[in-house]
Amino acid sequence: MKAKLGAWVLVALLALALIYWAAQSVMERRFEREVQAFVADLPPEWQVEYEDVSVSLWRRDATIHRLHVRALSQPVFTAERLDFVSFDRRNTPPRYLHARLLGVEQDLSELHNEQAELLQSLGYDRLLGDYEFEYRYREDEQRLDIRELSAHLRDIGRMSASLRLDGVDLTDLVLMPQEQMFFVSIVDFSLSYRDESFLSKVIAQVATEQGLSEEAVIQGFLLRLDAEFGHPDEPFYQEFQAQLGAFLQEPNTLTLRAQPEQPVSVIDAVAYGMVRPGELPQLLNLSIEAD
Repeated sequence: MKAKLGAWVLVALLALALIYWAAQSVMERRFEREVQAFVADLPPEWQVEYEDVSVSLWRRDATIHRLHVRALSQPVFTAERLDFVSFDRRNTPPRYLHARLLGVEQDLSELHNEQAELLQSLGYDRLLGDYEFEYRYREDEQRLDIRELSAHLRDIGRMSASLRLDGVDLTDLVLMPQEQMFFVSIVDFSLSYRDESFLSKVIAQVATEQGLSEEAVIQGFLLRLDAEFGHPDEPFYQEFQAQLGAFLQEPNTLTLRAQPEQPVSVIDAVAYGMVRPGELPQLLNLSIEAD
């Protein structure tokens, strides 16, 4: 009896494994067709190649492996993988998306611009980065929640941002006239930079070029910044100066946050910035922190 039961269990497990394999194969073929259709719809100046695709029903994600991307006017960049951690297939445009582009590599010698020249002068010869984007949209509230927008250039630094907006019509967002964006409201946002070597190298290079100490370079920058802002008595600007000074002394992470008591329309924020800039930090409830 036990032997028969064991045999039936084995058969059931094999059947489940076969069903799982078949379902995953079907999903991979479907995903690859979608990728091929997307690539075919790109403008002719873009060329995209990839090695293969994979789908995990267990993790419910999909991956494009070893991407090679070329624009006619730009050098090639390669990426180890593009992960779609989650993706809304039921709605157009998608109500949620979480994607990661990993192992993006770019040879700086192929870039002919000032940014590449600056990085090369600091001793970098290539960019190796990871990028992440995640958002969710609540149609009933017209709220767009950008949970993660980040770029990590390894051994250089990492920039990340999050943002929540009200009054967003996702369907019309791409086609929305620029002036309409002024009536979208800011719920909150966060912007953070973590230095891994870039800022330290910039300060050291400027100090060498100007024949100054690194401390003198930092203090000179803070003085110029203070003159530019012109609001030395405002509590936020005092805190900004203190936190930025601490960050420049020991570069690690600097984070700017806005957490207004009520959502603030973009047009109000712009108006305050132009007419009453000293009151903008209070309007947005800005804070800054160096870790």
